[in-house]
Amino acid sequence: MPVQYNVSYCTELPETRVLDLYLPEENKNGAAILFIHGGGWAKGDKEQFRDVAAWFVEHGFVCASMKYRLSTEKPYPAALEDARLAMQYMRVHANELGFNPAKIASAGSSAGGYLAAMLALIQPDDKLGQTAELVMTDTRPNAVALYCPVTTLHVDREFILKFMAVPESEAPERYREGSPIDRISEDAPPFIIMQGDEDKTTPLAEVRAFAEKLMEAGSRAEVVALPGVKHGFSYGITSEAQQRSIQSILAFLQNEFALSELSIKRR
Repeated sequence: MPVQYNVSYCTELPETRVLDLYLPEENKNGAAILFIHGGGWAKGDKEQFRDVAAWFVEHGFVCASMKYRLSTEKPYPAALEDARLAMQYMRVHANELGFNPAKIASAGSSAGGYLAAMLALIQPDDKLGQTAELVMTDTRPNAVALYCPVTTLHVDREFILKFMAVPESEAPERYREGSPIDRISEDAPPFIIMQGDEDKTTPLAEVRAFAEKLMEAGSRAEVVALPGVKHGFSYGITSEAQQRSIQSILAFLQNEFALSELSIKRR
């Protein structure tokens, strides 16, 4: 599996705005996944998704795992700016990477799940996350796969306050602008969400409320509840929850992107 490390997706801050590319040598299925790591927007690393990305490469996907500016360096909306630029990079380079730019999913865990979801919910020409190098107005993925995502900012959690850099009481519009559940519209792409039922950081009830609102708006949203699973289980392919997750996401993307079973290399 060829891997290209630390590929700059932006000319400004080129050493920070980087991603790793994981490329299938054969059996490409014409689809791609952009992975975004979690860590409360304050820690974490793009290499956390290495094993998951490698597994999807074996099944024909072009995969990328991105680095973004953490809240300790630059708070909201810096990470969203970076996510939009990374998606733009993937779409611009789709032909040379070997996938259809209309078949790319965003995927993320926890705070990275938030960024993956927000990518899907920021409308074309929306100023949120725009920077000088963002020339592609529509940076929405075609499908979304999330692990234990942050779906609302309207909760009292320290990591959210550090990300937003101001309390909600002082900036309610900023919180509405940045909260995924407040951005749902009828043209949202399909979502699948892998969620532990013992998660105290992003509780199952919050995730289900988000999914229900997506469905009410006319989108497809599937929540896979994992019994006995806590927060932050996503980085791997060995546990029962991890295996169920990658298999569920694979089936979801095969269906949404109309991928041929014959093009998939299975273990």
